Amino acid sequence: MLSSRNQMFDTRSDKVAILAHAGLWSWNSDLRSGNFVPPGKKAPEGLPDSRMQTELSYKCEVTYTIETSVDESIYVLFKALESHVCSRQNFNRSKRERRKWQDGTERQRFAMSSKIVVKKSPFNTTQGTPLSTPYETHPWVLDALNDQAEQVYIANPESPRYLERQGEVLVDLFDTEDSNFRRGDIIWFSFKLGFYVNRDHWAPEIIPIAFIRVAVSPDPPVSNPDYSSYTTTEDDYDELKAGTIAIPIPSA
Repeated sequence: MLSSRNQMFDTRSDKVAILAHAGLWSWNSDLRSGNFVPPGKKAPEGLPDSRMQTELSYKCEVTYTIETSVDESIYVLFKALESHVCSRQNFNRSKRERRKWQDGTERQRFAMSSKIVVKKSPFNTTQGTPLSTPYETHPWVLDALNDQAEQVYIANPESPRYLERQGEVLVDLFDTEDSNFRRGDIIWFSFKLGFYVNRDHWAPEIIPIAFIRVAVSPDPPVSNPDYSSYTTTEDDYDELKAGTIAIPIPSA
């Protein structure tokens, strides 16, 4: 599909812009295998069947979701960035509509993704050898890469880093006691940003760089009441059940 891309740069340094934000974590797919599940293997918990990929392709990715039902600031940020890029003279000359997905109409969650594999090119290889990745490639992905008749895909060398802040030091998330992000964690993340226009629409394109857990979600309180210490409900108590008449009491 034909498309054009506009990447955000820092005009002060003339280098690619690195943006950052923080939010309340909601969910992520497996940080190393993402939605790729080879035939016969058990899918990671929480991965919907509709998202599962059984063959290696550009559709294989890790998804990250931020909870935004209370804090909508990420949508406010993107609205400002989108307004800026739309004001540029040479952007979207064909006047395509913005893609509906994550356009700010619904603001319950905000999702990002990173590719598990990318197509091999001169930009991600050195003398034909793929550039190294931040982490050891998941065995499922490694086996699929080795089974290629021709080396079309390689492990994504720009996969994001996963870290945790401990005091004043960042440590590898996989070396911590809880080696996965949990719902409710406060996560700081950095990313590159571009905007593409194709035949149908335009939309932002996020390239995550790093995710850092800066605060761990507290464990939910667990109650274990001793029912024997509570007085039994009186016999004349009118038990509430389906069909009980419920009449509002007029306010004074």
